[in-house]
Amino acid sequence: MSIGKTIKDLRLNKGWSQEELAHRVGTTTPSISRIETGKHGASDQLKQLIAQEFGLKVSELVALSEVDKSSAKKTCNEQKRGRGTNSTALFSEDANGKA
Repeated sequence: MSIGKTIKDLRLNKGWSQEELAHRVGTTTPSISRIETGKHGASDQLKQLIAQEFGLKVSELVALSEVDKSSAKKTCNEQKRGRGTNSTALFSEDANGKA
């Protein structure tokens, strides 16, 4: 999965619009759209800001882009329940989301 798709999945799981995420990280809605669709890459600084909004490190955001969608949902759901990010869980799951 691309980093743009990961960002989109995390954003949707939070219930945020592209406009809301753009506002939170100080960019434009079209910029978020281009990143999510893969038409434009995010700068390192923007990746940092986006990762922070999801309670992640950039390395965790990138790692999520390398695994399946269910892991992104699981991470976001853990954030909703206030558990925070468990980087051990992020990196110990296989492609099927199993530890």
